[in-house]
Amino acid sequence: MILVNTPGSWNYVYPPLLHASWNGITPTDCVFPFFIFIMGVSISLSLQKYRTDDVDVPGKLYKKIVQRALILFFIGLFLNAFPYFNLTSLRIPGVLQRIAIVFLVCSVLYLKFSHRTILWTMTGLLLGYWLIVDYVPVPEGHDHLQGWLDHTLLRGHLWSQTKVWDPEGVLSTLPAVASGIAGLVFGYSFVAGEKTGLQYYLWLGIGLTGIVIGLVWDLIFPINKSLWTSSFVLFTSGTAILFYMMLHWVLDKKSIFKIYFQPFVHMGSNAIAAYTLSIILVKLLFLIPVEGVSSYGWIFNHLFLPWLDPYMASLAFALGFLAINYLILLAMYKKSIFIKI
Repeated sequence: MILVNTPGSWNYVYPPLLHASWNGITPTDCVFPFFIFIMGVSISLSLQKYRTDDVDVPGKLYKKIVQRALILFFIGLFLNAFPYFNLTSLRIPGVLQRIAIVFLVCSVLYLKFSHRTILWTMTGLLLGYWLIVDYVPVPEGHDHLQGWLDHTLLRGHLWSQTKVWDPEGVLSTLPAVASGIAGLVFGYSFVAGEKTGLQYYLWLGIGLTGIVIGLVWDLIFPINKSLWTSSFVLFTSGTAILFYMMLHWVLDKKSIFKIYFQPFVHMGSNAIAAYTLSIILVKLLFLIPVEGVSSYGWIFNHLFLPWLDPYMASLAFALGFLAINYLILLAMYKKSIFIKI
C-alpha cells in the first residue's frame, strides 16, 4: 500500500500500480482484500483455544476485542483529520475503519457461532449484497445504492475525491466482512489444522474455484473494488488462498529464499505502525513548502525527474519513500519495539 500510494507523480504511474478505474482488477486492487483475508486467518489462530466446548469465553476477551476495534477506528479517524483536524468535513470511513469493523464482526462470529453458521453467513452476505445492489431501485440522482446510502448517512464526511460516496462506505462493508470470513474459514481449516497432502489439493481446488466463480459472476456482477462486489470477494479470496499456499510451500516447507523475505517480516511485525507512519510522513511532505511547492513535489522534481524517465522517476520516488519507512521499522524491529493494539 505504501508503494502504490506514494508515486512521485500521479501523472506517471505504471498500470499495475494503479487501481482499476472502475470495473476490473489490478495487482494493486488485491492489497486491501489480502490484508483483510490474512486478518481473518490471524483471528482464527489467536482465538482458536476459545473454540472448545469446555472453555467459557471470558467477558474481558470481548472487551479487549471491542477495545481493539475502537482503537483501530479512531486511528483511522486521526489519520483522516491530520494535520488540520477540520471536524466539519472529516472523512469518517477509511481503510483502518473498515478493518476495525471487519475485525470486530469476524471475532464475534468466530467465538459465538459454529463453523457451518459462519459459512452460511458468508454465503448470505455475498448473495444478499448482489441482490441488494442489482435489484433494489437506486434513488434518482445517484449512480448506485452505496452512493445513495453514503450520501444519506455520511453527507459531508466522505472521501474528498468522490464527495457523494465512499469506497469504504457503509453498504460495501458487508461483503468486506465476507472477505474476513473467507480468511477465518481458511485459517481454522488449513492453517491451524494438520496439513496433509489431501488438504493441500483440496484448498488448491477451493482457491481455484473461488477465482473461477468470481470470473463467471463478473459477467453479471462485475469485479469492482470500489463497490467491493461479491465477485471481487470470491476472486481475491481465491487468489489469496493460492498466494498464501505458495508462500507457505516456498518459505515454510522448502525454506527457499527465506532470507530475502525478511524485510516483509520487519515491516509486517509493525503493520499498523508502518501504515500510520507512511501517511503522516506523506502529509508532512505535502505540508512543508520548498521554493513555492510542497516538499513532496520538490523532491520528485529535483532529485528524481532530472535523470530518469518520468514513469521510472515516479516509481523510484515511491521506492525511496518505502525505503525510508522500512529503515525506521527495521530499527524498531532490532530494538524489539512492537506497537500492539
